[in-house]
Amino acid sequence: MTPFCGWIQQNTPLNANEADNILQHMLGTDPHERQLGPHHALAISQTDHSFFIQDSNTTVLVNGHPRWNDEQLATQAAKNSHAHALQHAYQRDGIACLHRLQGQFYFLIIDHSQQVSYLGTDRIGSQPVYYQWQPELSLLTFGSSAAMVKRHPQTHCQLSEQAIFNYLYFHMIPSPGTVYKDTYKLEPAQYIKVQHDKLSHHTYWLPDFSDYTSFNDDELGNLVYDTLRSAVLRASERPNPGAFLSGGLDSSTVAGFFSQVSTEPAKTFSIGFPVAAYNEIDYARIASRHFKTEQHEYFIQPEDILTAYDSIIGALDEPFGNSSVLPTYFCAKLAKENGVSTMLAGDGGDEIFAGNTRYQKQIIFENYQKVPSFARQKLLEPIIMQSVFSRLPLGSKAQSYIKQALTPLPDRLENYNFLHQHAASEVFTADFLQKVDIEAPLSHLRDVYHRPKQGDYINRMLYLDWKRTLADNDLPKVNRMCQLAGVDVVYPMLDDDLIALTCSIPSNKKVNFQKLRYIYKHAVRNFLPEAIINKPKHGFGLPFGIWTKEHKPLQEYAYQSLDHVESLGVFHPEFLANAKHMHQHQHSDYYGELIWLLMTLGQWCKTHLDE
Repeated sequence: MTPFCGWIQQNTPLNANEADNILQHMLGTDPHERQLGPHHALAISQTDHSFFIQDSNTTVLVNGHPRWNDEQLATQAAKNSHAHALQHAYQRDGIACLHRLQGQFYFLIIDHSQQVSYLGTDRIGSQPVYYQWQPELSLLTFGSSAAMVKRHPQTHCQLSEQAIFNYLYFHMIPSPGTVYKDTYKLEPAQYIKVQHDKLSHHTYWLPDFSDYTSFNDDELGNLVYDTLRSAVLRASERPNPGAFLSGGLDSSTVAGFFSQVSTEPAKTFSIGFPVAAYNEIDYARIASRHFKTEQHEYFIQPEDILTAYDSIIGALDEPFGNSSVLPTYFCAKLAKENGVSTMLAGDGGDEIFAGNTRYQKQIIFENYQKVPSFARQKLLEPIIMQSVFSRLPLGSKAQSYIKQALTPLPDRLENYNFLHQHAASEVFTADFLQKVDIEAPLSHLRDVYHRPKQGDYINRMLYLDWKRTLADNDLPKVNRMCQLAGVDVVYPMLDDDLIALTCSIPSNKKVNFQKLRYIYKHAVRNFLPEAIINKPKHGFGLPFGIWTKEHKPLQEYAYQSLDHVESLGVFHPEFLANAKHMHQHQHSDYYGELIWLLMTLGQWCKTHLDE
């Protein structure tokens, strides 16, 4: 991810020296590339994957790892640059040229003749783009982080109360919102258009789940295998590549194909923990031995949090509550120390091939709708939902099942969300709640879930996770931590060809009662070690709750951060005190995640709001 920033302000000529100073301040470092036009200023931090072109008609920036599904444009990109190709495509097709552009990228097109500007990101949202629009000034300010937008002298960035509520709900702040009022970030496959002092939002791509393939399992498995291999081959054609290797299905697949196409032993990098329940290093070693990779490992200790945490918070331009951010950073740092410039990440496989147990659980609940409505409404529900029924063996479970089955998707996915288990009034102050919409998170999920024109509930859940789990959570985490460590990152599991293929796979071949990721596992059954194919699902979590209970310096640091959270006036002091008590005396794992979430909010506010 190459940082970039700039602004466009019609009818306001730029002073070159002043603009140059602002660009350097926004970027936070001396730009390697600058572009100043009559009414715009652009800067980027490095040139490895950056492509500018400017003439009297257009200014074009495209950055990242783009590629083309048009032979003529691909040839032009190879001969000249991706900027030349995008400029030619825009002149030929207008903004519809985006249908020809694939890969991981962000772009800016300024059409001087039409006085129109377009700013957008790729289909999966792998490249972050933040912006603020001030129509009264005809000023569009943008950058690859919210902090860059904030540093422009004419922007106004106040903390958003809604963002804080959303953060506790999602453990991150989903796009299009940001931590600041009136500052936004683009959603996947989205671009904004600014013309005649008006800004409009456009989505240029949505998945098509309607055209299911008729291939049998072997044919489809072979196609998945070949498409995966091609995606990894493309991703590995980067300077000094290496690969994350957690020992899960996706990272093992990426590492395996990487080892096949690499002329030297593939470098792989893994993180371990001295806590058995969190440690998967043995699976990473199985994959490394199987594919004969050059394996590198680092075991994280509690002291590592205290050493690296301030740097990590400084690199996060918004509060981010996923504790796996720490092992991600140490893994990328280990790669940098061993000469790697580009990391191949395995993110995305669960979200395109249905690898999470929540997909399987929803099959059980959705099947309740197949029971005739008469039987449900006149027989089952009147009997089972009686209070006396809960006293019978499994009675309360039957009641819980019906309650959940009667809750429509996607709302049902949030039944166990912390803010559905605890009343908002128990958590937040009354003054704070007057400033937020507590229904906004669910409204957002419903909007995303229903965006695809076609799709059953499995595919709609997958699309929802492309947005909230990938674009808003996992990809920003990996992007920011790789950037902090000084390495680039690519996501072969999110290759456009692979995504298009998975859209054509029937849902029952992705997940069924017996198996998660059915067709995926069929595709790699003779490629991956059996132990990895059949390993239980495991996250990339951090034993923070256990450590903060036992490691006094870490506990002190965490609890002091909660004191700073209390000073914000957002949370009831009793809620924060109870979180500490429950962490100490009950459920240290569960409440440890809550402590991490609140600690991160406190430290982020202390670091970034006091800039």
